[in-house]
Amino acid sequence: MVKVKTMKPMGDSILVSPSHWRAFHITRRRLIMAGMFGACATLLATACGRHETSIHPQSTEPDRIRFISWSQPRVEQANFFVAQEFGYFREQGIEFEYRPGQGSGDALKQLLAGNGDVAFVGPEAIFFAADQGGDPIAIYNIYPQSLFVIMAWPDAGIQQPAHLRGKTIGVLSQASGSRYNVLTLLALSGLKETDVTLITTGSNPAPFLERKLDAWSTIATTAMELQRQTSQQFDLLFIRDYLNLPTDVLATTREIYTQRPDMLLRFLRAVRQGTVYMIEHPTEAAEVAVRHAMDIKDPVVAERIIRVFAEASQSETTRTLGLGAFDFSVLQDGARLYLETGLVKTPIAVERYFTNDLVARL
Repeated sequence: MVKVKTMKPMGDSILVSPSHWRAFHITRRRLIMAGMFGACATLLATACGRHETSIHPQSTEPDRIRFISWSQPRVEQANFFVAQEFGYFREQGIEFEYRPGQGSGDALKQLLAGNGDVAFVGPEAIFFAADQGGDPIAIYNIYPQSLFVIMAWPDAGIQQPAHLRGKTIGVLSQASGSRYNVLTLLALSGLKETDVTLITTGSNPAPFLERKLDAWSTIATTAMELQRQTSQQFDLLFIRDYLNLPTDVLATTREIYTQRPDMLLRFLRAVRQGTVYMIEHPTEAAEVAVRHAMDIKDPVVAERIIRVFAEASQSETTRTLGLGAFDFSVLQDGARLYLETGLVKTPIAVERYFTNDLVARL
Protein backbone atom coordinates (compact mmCIF):
# COMPACT_ATOMS: atom_id res chain seq x y z
CA MET A 1 0.00 0.00 0.00
CA VAL A 2 1.30 3.43 -1.00
CA LYS A 3 0.64 6.20 1.51
CA VAL A 4 -0.07 9.64 -0.01
CA LYS A 5 0.62 12.63 2.16
CA THR A 6 -1.77 15.59 1.50
CA MET A 7 -0.71 19.19 1.88
CA LYS A 8 -2.72 21.48 4.15
CA PRO A 9 -4.12 24.69 2.50
CA MET A 10 -2.10 27.78 3.09
CA GLY A 11 -3.55 30.30 5.51
CA ASP A 12 -3.27 33.46 3.32
CA SER A 13 -5.59 34.12 0.29
CA ILE A 14 -4.34 35.35 -3.07
CA LEU A 15 -6.61 37.54 -5.26
CA VAL A 16 -6.29 36.95 -9.01
CA SER A 17 -8.27 38.04 -12.02
CA PRO A 18 -10.65 35.57 -13.76
CA SER A 19 -8.28 35.21 -16.71
CA HIS A 20 -5.36 34.60 -14.45
CA TRP A 21 -7.41 32.15 -12.42
CA ARG A 22 -8.39 30.27 -15.60
CA ALA A 23 -4.77 29.99 -16.64
CA PHE A 24 -3.73 28.98 -13.15
CA HIS A 25 -6.53 26.43 -12.98
CA ILE A 26 -5.57 24.89 -16.35
CA THR A 27 -1.89 24.80 -15.42
CA ARG A 28 -2.69 23.30 -12.05
CA ARG A 29 -4.91 20.62 -13.64
CA ARG A 30 -2.15 19.75 -16.12
CA LEU A 31 0.36 19.45 -13.34
CA ILE A 32 -1.93 17.17 -11.37
CA MET A 33 -2.61 14.98 -14.43
CA ALA A 34 1.09 14.83 -15.24
CA GLY A 35 1.88 13.85 -11.69
CA MET A 36 -0.79 11.17 -11.70
CA PHE A 37 0.47 9.84 -15.01
CA GLY A 38 4.04 9.79 -13.73
CA ALA A 39 3.04 7.99 -10.57
CA CYS A 40 1.05 5.41 -12.51
CA ALA A 41 3.89 4.92 -14.91
CA THR A 42 6.29 4.39 -12.03
CA LEU A 43 3.97 1.91 -10.32
CA LEU A 44 3.37 0.09 -13.59
CA ALA A 45 7.07 -0.13 -14.34
CA THR A 46 7.79 -1.40 -10.84
CA ALA A 47 5.03 -3.99 -11.05
CA CYS A 48 6.12 -5.09 -14.50
CA GLY A 49 9.70 -5.30 -13.32
CA ARG A 50 8.74 -7.57 -10.43
CA HIS A 51 6.63 -9.73 -12.71
CA GLU A 52 9.42 -10.06 -15.26
CA THR A 53 11.95 -10.99 -12.57
CA SER A 54 9.71 -13.71 -11.20
CA ILE A 55 9.31 -15.26 -14.62
CA HIS A 56 12.89 -14.86 -15.74
CA PRO A 57 15.11 -15.03 -12.63
CA GLN A 58 18.68 -13.95 -13.11
CA SER A 59 20.68 -17.15 -13.55
CA THR A 60 24.15 -17.62 -12.12
CA GLU A 61 26.62 -20.43 -12.61
CA PRO A 62 27.20 -22.61 -9.50
CA ASP A 63 30.55 -22.47 -7.74
CA ARG A 64 32.52 -25.66 -8.35
CA ILE A 65 34.10 -27.19 -5.25
CA ARG A 66 36.93 -29.60 -6.05
CA PHE A 67 36.78 -31.88 -3.03
CA ILE A 68 39.93 -33.94 -2.45
CA SER A 69 39.28 -36.99 -0.29
CA TRP A 70 41.88 -39.07 1.50
CA SER A 71 40.37 -42.14 -0.20
CA GLN A 72 38.19 -43.49 -2.92
CA PRO A 73 34.45 -43.00 -2.22
CA ARG A 74 33.53 -44.97 0.94
CA VAL A 75 30.17 -45.64 2.56
CA GLU A 76 30.99 -43.70 5.74
CA GLN A 77 31.09 -40.59 3.54
CA ALA A 78 27.32 -40.85 3.15
CA ASN A 79 26.83 -37.26 4.26
CA PHE A 80 28.51 -36.02 1.07
CA PHE A 81 26.63 -38.45 -1.17
CA VAL A 82 23.30 -37.52 0.43
CA ALA A 83 24.05 -33.83 -0.07
CA GLN A 84 24.89 -34.54 -3.69
CA GLU A 85 21.99 -36.87 -4.52
CA PHE A 86 19.30 -34.92 -2.66
CA GLY A 87 20.34 -31.61 -4.19
CA TYR A 88 21.64 -29.93 -1.03
CA PHE A 89 24.75 -28.75 -2.88
CA ARG A 90 22.69 -27.57 -5.83
CA GLU A 91 20.35 -25.59 -3.56
CA GLN A 92 23.39 -23.78 -2.18
CA GLY A 93 24.74 -22.98 -5.65
CA ILE A 94 27.55 -25.52 -5.37
CA GLU A 95 28.77 -28.00 -7.96
CA PHE A 96 30.41 -30.85 -6.02
CA GLU A 97 33.34 -32.68 -7.60
CA TYR A 98 34.82 -35.65 -5.72
CA ARG A 99 38.54 -36.26 -6.29
CA PRO A 100 40.06 -39.36 -4.62
CA GLY A 101 43.41 -39.28 -2.86
CA GLN A 102 45.81 -41.71 -1.24
CA GLY A 103 45.81 -40.71 2.37
CA SER A 104 45.29 -37.66 4.50
CA GLY A 105 48.72 -36.17 3.84
CA ASP A 106 48.36 -36.74 0.12
CA ALA A 107 44.97 -34.98 0.05
CA LEU A 108 46.39 -31.97 1.89
CA LYS A 109 49.42 -31.87 -0.39
CA GLN A 110 47.12 -31.80 -3.42
CA LEU A 111 45.09 -28.99 -1.87
CA LEU A 112 48.14 -26.84 -1.18
CA ALA A 113 49.38 -27.50 -4.71
CA GLY A 114 46.21 -25.89 -6.06
CA ASN A 115 44.53 -29.09 -7.25
CA GLY A 116 41.45 -28.65 -5.09
CA ASP A 117 39.39 -26.24 -3.00
CA VAL A 118 38.60 -28.34 0.08
CA ALA A 119 40.46 -31.38 1.42
CA PHE A 120 39.18 -34.21 3.63
CA VAL A 121 42.10 -34.80 6.02
CA GLY A 122 43.12 -35.68 9.55
CA PRO A 123 44.31 -32.98 11.97
CA GLU A 124 47.75 -34.61 12.11
CA ALA A 125 48.24 -33.71 8.44
CA ILE A 126 47.55 -30.08 9.38
CA PHE A 127 50.22 -30.28 12.10
CA PHE A 128 52.82 -31.64 9.71
CA ALA A 129 51.97 -29.16 6.95
CA ALA A 130 52.19 -26.22 9.36
CA ASP A 131 55.54 -27.49 10.65
CA GLN A 132 56.85 -27.56 7.08
CA GLY A 133 55.74 -24.01 6.28
CA GLY A 134 52.36 -24.77 4.71
CA ASP A 135 49.39 -22.57 5.55
CA PRO A 136 46.18 -24.63 5.43
CA ILE A 137 43.19 -23.88 7.63
CA ALA A 138 40.67 -26.44 8.91
CA ILE A 139 37.13 -25.03 8.71
CA TYR A 140 34.88 -27.92 9.79
CA ASN A 141 35.31 -30.76 12.29
CA ILE A 142 33.46 -33.46 10.41
CA TYR A 143 34.29 -36.42 12.72
CA PRO A 144 35.34 -35.03 16.13
CA GLN A 145 35.66 -38.52 17.64
CA SER A 146 38.70 -40.61 16.70
CA LEU A 147 37.81 -43.85 14.93
CA PHE A 148 41.34 -45.07 14.30
CA VAL A 149 42.36 -48.38 15.81
CA ILE A 150 45.32 -50.74 15.68
CA MET A 151 44.12 -54.31 15.41
CA ALA A 152 46.56 -57.10 16.25
CA TRP A 153 46.69 -60.86 16.31
CA PRO A 154 46.33 -62.05 19.92
CA ASP A 155 49.59 -63.97 19.80
CA ALA A 156 51.45 -60.78 18.81
CA GLY A 157 51.13 -59.65 22.42
CA ILE A 158 50.01 -56.09 21.71
CA GLN A 159 47.80 -54.98 24.59
CA GLN A 160 49.23 -51.46 25.02
CA PRO A 161 51.20 -48.99 22.86
CA ALA A 162 54.56 -49.94 24.37
CA HIS A 163 54.07 -53.46 22.99
CA LEU A 164 54.35 -52.10 19.44
CA ARG A 165 58.15 -52.08 19.69
CA GLY A 166 59.70 -54.38 17.09
CA LYS A 167 56.36 -55.15 15.42
CA THR A 168 55.41 -55.04 11.75
CA ILE A 169 52.38 -52.79 11.24
CA GLY A 170 50.34 -52.19 8.12
CA VAL A 171 49.23 -48.65 7.20
CA LEU A 172 47.08 -47.26 4.40
CA SER A 173 49.97 -45.21 3.02
CA GLN A 174 52.99 -43.34 4.27
CA ALA A 175 50.96 -40.12 3.98
CA SER A 176 47.85 -41.30 5.75
CA GLY A 177 46.02 -40.89 9.04
CA SER A 178 46.58 -44.58 9.71
CA ARG A 179 50.36 -43.96 9.78
CA TYR A 180 50.03 -40.70 11.72
CA ASN A 181 48.01 -42.40 14.44
CA VAL A 182 50.64 -45.13 14.78
CA LEU A 183 53.18 -42.34 15.27
CA THR A 184 50.92 -40.82 17.93
CA LEU A 185 50.76 -44.06 19.92
CA LEU A 186 54.49 -44.58 19.57
CA ALA A 187 55.17 -41.05 20.80
CA LEU A 188 52.92 -41.56 23.82
CA SER A 189 55.04 -44.59 24.74
CA GLY A 190 58.40 -42.95 24.21
CA LEU A 191 58.96 -44.92 20.99
CA LYS A 192 59.94 -43.71 17.52
CA GLU A 193 59.01 -44.80 14.03
CA THR A 194 62.36 -46.59 13.76
CA ASP A 195 61.25 -48.89 16.59
CA VAL A 196 58.67 -50.53 14.30
CA THR A 197 58.37 -51.59 10.67
CA LEU A 198 55.59 -49.89 8.72
CA ILE A 199 54.27 -51.62 5.59
CA THR A 200 52.00 -49.88 3.08
CA THR A 201 48.91 -52.00 2.41
CA GLY A 202 46.32 -49.60 1.06
CA SER A 203 42.82 -50.49 2.23
CA ASN A 204 43.42 -54.19 1.55
CA PRO A 205 43.29 -56.33 4.73
CA ALA A 206 44.76 -59.40 3.02
CA PRO A 207 48.36 -58.94 4.23
CA PHE A 208 47.11 -58.75 7.81
CA LEU A 209 44.70 -61.69 7.49
CA GLU A 210 47.45 -63.73 5.87
CA ARG A 211 49.61 -63.16 8.97
CA LYS A 212 52.22 -61.16 7.09
CA LEU A 213 51.74 -58.38 9.65
CA ASP A 214 51.54 -58.30 13.42
CA ALA A 215 49.06 -55.44 13.41
CA TRP A 216 47.11 -53.20 11.06
CA SER A 217 46.22 -49.53 11.56
CA THR A 218 42.74 -48.93 10.24
CA ILE A 219 39.28 -47.54 11.01
CA ALA A 220 37.20 -49.05 13.83
CA THR A 221 34.37 -50.00 11.47
CA THR A 222 36.78 -51.96 9.27
CA ALA A 223 38.05 -53.84 12.31
CA MET A 224 34.46 -54.47 13.39
CA GLU A 225 33.52 -55.96 10.03
CA LEU A 226 36.68 -58.10 9.83
CA GLN A 227 35.94 -59.59 13.23
CA ARG A 228 32.37 -60.31 12.18
CA GLN A 229 33.38 -61.89 8.86
CA THR A 230 36.21 -64.00 10.24
CA SER A 231 34.68 -64.81 13.65
CA GLN A 232 38.11 -63.91 15.00
CA GLN A 233 38.63 -61.71 18.04
CA PHE A 234 41.60 -59.40 17.60
CA ASP A 235 43.36 -57.25 20.18
CA LEU A 236 42.36 -53.62 19.58
CA LEU A 237 44.12 -50.43 20.59
CA PHE A 238 41.64 -47.57 20.15
CA ILE A 239 43.48 -44.28 19.57
CA ARG A 240 40.70 -42.33 21.33
CA ASP A 241 41.64 -44.03 24.60
CA TYR A 242 45.01 -42.25 24.46
CA LEU A 243 44.40 -39.05 22.46
CA ASN A 244 40.96 -38.33 21.03
CA LEU A 245 41.86 -36.12 18.10
CA PRO A 246 39.25 -35.80 15.31
CA THR A 247 39.24 -38.54 12.70
CA ASP A 248 38.78 -36.07 9.84
CA VAL A 249 38.39 -32.35 9.25
CA LEU A 250 37.66 -30.23 6.18
CA ALA A 251 40.51 -27.93 5.27
CA THR A 252 41.05 -25.25 2.67
CA THR A 253 43.81 -22.85 1.64
CA ARG A 254 44.34 -19.51 3.33
CA GLU A 255 43.62 -17.77 0.03
CA ILE A 256 40.24 -19.44 -0.49
CA TYR A 257 39.29 -18.92 3.16
CA THR A 258 40.06 -15.20 2.86
CA GLN A 259 38.66 -14.53 -0.60
CA ARG A 260 35.73 -16.97 -0.93
CA PRO A 261 34.10 -17.31 2.53
CA ASP A 262 30.59 -17.17 1.07
CA MET A 263 31.30 -20.14 -1.20
CA LEU A 264 32.71 -22.11 1.73
CA LEU A 265 29.70 -21.26 3.91
CA ARG A 266 27.30 -22.54 1.27
CA PHE A 267 29.34 -25.70 0.85
CA LEU A 268 29.40 -26.33 4.60
CA ARG A 269 25.64 -25.74 4.91
CA ALA A 270 25.06 -28.54 2.41
CA VAL A 271 27.55 -30.83 4.18
CA ARG A 272 25.91 -30.18 7.55
CA GLN A 273 22.47 -30.85 6.06
CA GLY A 274 23.74 -34.15 4.66
CA THR A 275 25.27 -35.05 8.03
CA VAL A 276 22.02 -34.33 9.87
CA TYR A 277 20.20 -36.60 7.42
CA MET A 278 22.83 -39.34 7.91
CA ILE A 279 22.41 -39.10 11.69
CA GLU A 280 18.61 -39.13 11.64
CA HIS A 281 18.06 -41.58 8.74
CA PRO A 282 20.96 -44.09 8.66
CA THR A 283 18.98 -46.73 6.75
CA GLU A 284 18.09 -44.36 3.93
CA ALA A 285 21.59 -42.84 3.96
CA ALA A 286 23.06 -46.32 3.52
CA GLU A 287 20.93 -46.89 0.43
CA VAL A 288 22.34 -43.69 -1.05
CA ALA A 289 25.91 -44.46 0.00
CA VAL A 290 26.15 -47.86 -1.67
CA ARG A 291 25.26 -46.25 -5.01
CA HIS A 292 28.37 -44.07 -4.77
CA ALA A 293 30.88 -45.96 -2.63
CA MET A 294 33.50 -48.35 -3.97
CA ASP A 295 34.23 -50.28 -0.78
CA ILE A 296 30.85 -51.76 0.23
CA LYS A 297 27.70 -52.47 -1.78
CA ASP A 298 25.61 -54.22 0.88
CA PRO A 299 23.15 -51.69 2.43
CA VAL A 300 22.94 -53.70 5.67
CA VAL A 301 26.70 -53.56 6.20
CA ALA A 302 26.74 -49.94 5.06
CA GLU A 303 24.14 -48.99 7.66
CA ARG A 304 26.21 -50.49 10.48
CA ILE A 305 29.17 -48.41 9.40
CA ILE A 306 27.13 -45.24 8.91
CA ARG A 307 25.67 -45.50 12.41
CA VAL A 308 29.19 -45.54 13.87
CA PHE A 309 30.25 -42.54 11.83
CA ALA A 310 27.01 -40.72 12.63
CA GLU A 311 27.89 -41.06 16.30
CA ALA A 312 31.48 -39.95 15.63
CA SER A 313 30.10 -36.81 13.96
CA GLN A 314 28.93 -35.58 17.36
CA SER A 315 30.65 -34.58 20.58
CA GLU A 316 30.03 -32.48 23.67
CA THR A 317 31.43 -29.52 21.77
CA THR A 318 29.19 -29.97 18.74
CA ARG A 319 26.15 -30.36 20.98
CA THR A 320 26.96 -26.91 22.37
CA LEU A 321 28.36 -25.07 19.35
CA GLY A 322 26.80 -27.06 16.50
CA LEU A 323 27.95 -29.78 14.12
CA GLY A 324 31.41 -29.08 12.76
CA ALA A 325 32.78 -27.19 15.76
CA PHE A 326 36.31 -27.76 17.03
CA ASP A 327 37.34 -28.39 20.63
CA PHE A 328 40.53 -26.34 20.80
CA SER A 329 41.70 -27.90 24.06
CA VAL A 330 41.91 -31.31 22.36
CA LEU A 331 43.76 -29.84 19.38
CA GLN A 332 46.20 -28.07 21.70
CA ASP A 333 46.88 -31.35 23.51
CA GLY A 334 47.70 -32.95 20.19
CA ALA A 335 49.91 -30.09 19.03
CA ARG A 336 51.76 -30.12 22.37
CA LEU A 337 52.34 -33.88 22.17
CA TYR A 338 53.68 -33.60 18.62
CA LEU A 339 56.09 -30.86 19.65
CA GLU A 340 57.28 -32.48 22.89
CA THR A 341 57.95 -35.82 21.22
CA GLY A 342 59.72 -34.32 18.22
CA LEU A 343 57.11 -35.26 15.62
CA VAL A 344 57.11 -31.56 14.69
CA LYS A 345 59.94 -29.10 15.23
CA THR A 346 57.99 -25.85 15.66
CA PRO A 347 55.07 -24.96 17.95
CA ILE A 348 51.69 -25.21 16.22
CA ALA A 349 49.34 -22.28 16.91
CA VAL A 350 46.09 -24.22 16.58
CA GLU A 351 44.02 -21.00 16.55
CA ARG A 352 45.65 -20.13 13.24
CA TYR A 353 45.22 -23.48 11.55
CA PHE A 354 41.77 -24.40 12.90
CA THR A 355 38.75 -22.10 13.08
CA ASN A 356 35.12 -22.15 14.22
CA ASP A 357 34.40 -18.88 12.42
CA LEU A 358 32.47 -20.38 9.51
CA VAL A 359 30.64 -22.93 11.69
CA ALA A 360 29.38 -20.07 13.87
CA ARG A 361 27.87 -18.45 10.76
CA LEU A 362 26.08 -21.50 9.37
